[in-house]
Amino acid sequence: MNLELQNIQFFLENSFQTNPITQLRIVHVGGTNGKGSVCSLISSVLYNSGYKVGTFNSPHFIEPRDAIRINNNQISYKDHIRIRKDILEKTKKIQLDQENNQKMSTSFSLSNFETSFAEMLIWFVENKVDIAVLEVGVGGRRDATNVFDYKYSLQPDSNSNFQIESNNDFSRNSLVQCICSIGPDHFGLIGNSLAEIAVEKMGIARHNSVLIVGQQAEESVLSTINEQAKNLVNKTVIDASKGWELLKNDQDLCLNNQSICSSSSSNPKLKISINPQYLFNDKKFSDSFFLQKLCSTDSFIPSTFDVLPLVLNGSYQAQNAAIAFYALLSLSVFHNFNKITLESIEKGYLNTRWPGRLTWIQLSSKLDNDCHTKNAKIINFPSSDLINSSEIIILVDGAHNPPAASELKKYVDYTQNEINKKSENVTLNRKRWIVGFTAGKNIKEIFSILWEFGSNDELWIVPFNQPEEMPWINSMDPNSIRDTLLLLHKNNLERNQNELGFNAEKDTSVGNSSRSVPNIKVFNNISDILKELFQSKEKHEDGFLNIVCGSLYLVSDLFRELDIEIWKDFVDTKKVLNLK
Repeated sequence: MNLELQNIQFFLENSFQTNPITQLRIVHVGGTNGKGSVCSLISSVLYNSGYKVGTFNSPHFIEPRDAIRINNNQISYKDHIRIRKDILEKTKKIQLDQENNQKMSTSFSLSNFETSFAEMLIWFVENKVDIAVLEVGVGGRRDATNVFDYKYSLQPDSNSNFQIESNNDFSRNSLVQCICSIGPDHFGLIGNSLAEIAVEKMGIARHNSVLIVGQQAEESVLSTINEQAKNLVNKTVIDASKGWELLKNDQDLCLNNQSICSSSSSNPKLKISINPQYLFNDKKFSDSFFLQKLCSTDSFIPSTFDVLPLVLNGSYQAQNAAIAFYALLSLSVFHNFNKITLESIEKGYLNTRWPGRLTWIQLSSKLDNDCHTKNAKIINFPSSDLINSSEIIILVDGAHNPPAASELKKYVDYTQNEINKKSENVTLNRKRWIVGFTAGKNIKEIFSILWEFGSNDELWIVPFNQPEEMPWINSMDPNSIRDTLLLLHKNNLERNQNELGFNAEKDTSVGNSSRSVPNIKVFNNISDILKELFQSKEKHEDGFLNIVCGSLYLVSDLFRELDIEIWKDFVDTKKVLNLK
């Protein structure tokens, strides 16, 4: 994978009368974990505020078109083919011109991601979106999405001599940038340490702009962010790790906000300060600046805190919601998006969807002739009665790195505890991990987080299909995954023997830790997994929580196999703004 901006910049500058990046205003979201959730929250609120909003995610989920959406309606097949043909013709023209002028020794081309990015730009400009919310593909500094306002971008070296035209110039294209949690991912490609990766991620920051920074688990990352942010000129850097708390007591919530209590009492809520805290505040905003500005628009009620619903599963979503909240307030305060109100933020948060991330799926109890289940659907948190029924319940999550695995494990433990606590007839005391990984992932660390050595859990391993338009992605060999867990299990047994002074393989006095071999099965494809799940249900092998994880591409295979249309009926298409 070649991460450079020259080709996409050259294409955009030489293929259009007006460069499309000058015709869009964007919110740019980077980091490692949480990018997609933050994008979905911001987009949902903007749509519920009455704006025409484009959203671009990376990677695509089921097929390339679903990464490009306006008001969560993905680009039509007709427009997709039309624009792709146009991009191909423009690319061929550049190649011919270079051939004739002998300007380049190698033929010009766009990567698949650059082509998808260009397609998004053209479609969004054609349909005159009010704003676009863009998720970084890989890294940040050299990612194709980073072409907006590039002259204002933060480079790895010092930019202390950067000159701005006006301290009050907030009229450029990259309006707000967000940095979510940064963790170990793409080692070797965007950096060889967390600090180097953080430098690359911070490349989306802009001088004289607003940067929202989320909570960071590693001190080296936070230190790097601070060092990089110091180089920004006339900066406003909001610390979204502070100023909020996660509320779970419904009685307290009703006292804070009756409408939220009545509308979504089963979900946790976020209590958040309307006045943000800053990492850097070069413009010397007062502590109450945001509140004063918002109250003056008549869109906001005078209140120091707001309480917002969290419908995306996982306690970590509170941090993502805080990042999105301050990005939305910044759009209102600095860029006159005055239709954003506390009411529209609440409505947008309530209507946010982000499929494939801590998502529950309910499958019917029978298979049709093609081995597809009937009436497969996405559901909310399953009741104990549903768990105890003949239906198959699966928790799916795209967790593919250690930080995401940690959050998944927390949620799985919480789920088992909640269901077991509320039902006398159901006991979920075993986990069935259904996994597939991208080649090159650190599965030793992921297994050390997810797998409980000595348990009666099961591990089902399956490869995923080659993702469309992503030839650099390969599924890890299932046998390699199995061998890794077996080796970790062996090491764990030896460690127990050394520490406890007995042979854990033979000593039955240590309970379940005497299991010498984990219960592992290897499958050819996701269809075989589904067949086995139904056979297991028919045999009344209860007590399992089924979890599909390890790769978003594996989750995509499951959705595709079950014919789940992720954006169907997301909004009433008759009420959606007219799309070309």
